[in-house]
Amino acid sequence: MNEFSLLHNNNYSFGHICGIDKQFINNYEEYKQKNLLEEIICPICLKILLDPLECNKCQVLICNNCHFILECAGKNCIKENCKGIYIKSNKYAQELLRGLIIKCYGCNKDNINYNDFLKHIETCEDYLANPALKKLIIIKKRSEEIKNLKEEKENLIEEAKKKYVLSDQELRERYLTNELESKDKVSFYQSVVEKNVDTYQRYVLGTYGKKYNIFELVSPPEYGWTTFHYAMHYAVWEIIKFIIEHLQSENKIEVGFNLKTKDNKCPLLCLLKSKAIKPDVKRDVFDKIITNFNIPVSNEVINELKNIGFTDLISKIKPYHMKYNFLI
Repeated sequence: MNEFSLLHNNNYSFGHICGIDKQFINNYEEYKQKNLLEEIICPICLKILLDPLECNKCQVLICNNCHFILECAGKNCIKENCKGIYIKSNKYAQELLRGLIIKCYGCNKDNINYNDFLKHIETCEDYLANPALKKLIIIKKRSEEIKNLKEEKENLIEEAKKKYVLSDQELRERYLTNELESKDKVSFYQSVVEKNVDTYQRYVLGTYGKKYNIFELVSPPEYGWTTFHYAMHYAVWEIIKFIIEHLQSENKIEVGFNLKTKDNKCPLLCLLKSKAIKPDVKRDVFDKIITNFNIPVSNEVINELKNIGFTDLISKIKPYHMKYNFLI
């Protein structure tokens, strides 16, 4: 249940928590005669703007509290599809509002200019006694606390990444192996190129005797390619599927998808940047991967999806929470 529905479910009155009712504005008729009201009416509460904010894209003005309730309802802006950010209202609107003379609907103090009224209601006990306003103030405070906690969490995650997660070079040094003889490396590589799934599985599972490491270097050292990179490069779906399932069973999914070649290609980039396969094959294999598995997808991969026109696939990528399986 969000904050907006919480207010509704408690049957609080919404009177006087957003805009200013016209009956409490002494010079309302003066503004009406000068056709100035249209400039200072909130499109949400339909009252005179109270401490307004302005969308930096569509320039719509709404009350500060109306904006908060709008956010609680899960909306960004009152105008559909607008991606703007709400900032302090423009000087023209501030000048118009500054001329208003207001009577406090809490303590009935009269003839207060607009700017003084904003200060007055911060401490007016009668004004703050409104149950709905009390609830709104509590919710805003809690929302701010949650926002701060989220920011603190993100900062801690970023610090952990910088402090503990291995760099690309360190990741290669720790997990990339170079144990097989040349002829075995060639056989391992060929099982991928020839799309011989059974043979590849037997190598990895050790059916022939020795287990071949998925992270074994099978290219010249200066390239740093494993069979996982080659399976992606040639879009061999059945081998890719087997590798991912095997990495999951060994709790090395993050290592596999973050292990980069010397030219900074993770396996997914080897797929998307490959010149050995057609675009429709790339799309199909990438779609299968993100449909069948929950995997870490880097910003570089997202950018490449945009570059090659596969933006529709981005929304299909499942959120992945890093488990830091390759800490120092």
